[in-house]
Amino acid sequence: ISWANIVALESTVGAANGLFGRLAYVTNSKVAGAMKANPQVAGYPRYMMEDGRTNGFDVHVTNAIPSNLTKGTASGVCSAMIFGNFEEVLVPQWGGLDMIVDPFSSKAKGVVEVTAIAYHDVCVRRPACFAAIKDIKTA
Repeated sequence: ISWANIVALESTVGAANGLFGRLAYVTNSKVAGAMKANPQVAGYPRYMMEDGRTNGFDVHVTNAIPSNLTKGTASGVCSAMIFGNFEEVLVPQWGGLDMIVDPFSSKAKGVVEVTAIAYHDVCVRRPACFAAIKDIKTA
């Protein structure tokens, strides 16, 4: 991970007129750890990520962002980072909410099992509002 690459994500989104709304970075815990340990500029006491922010924007950390990507000879050790306007991500629900109450399956334990089933989809309204790095070496 480099400071130049972090800033390049914002520049890419800006070139597509996407710098509006709820802008943030999303990455995994390996990249977040590296960002907390590496300075923005060598010898300068500011780290790439401080107080959950980088480059003036929030950084959200989830291990749903892969850390086992491959690029060239770096097999299974690359991570991803995404920057964008997350107001452009839509999560519609369709089909309603199904609730199943089962008082019988676990009756010997005195437990009533409740299952909820919801159907959702995810779509991006304006893909140009997002940019990603997919080859951050994390091992």
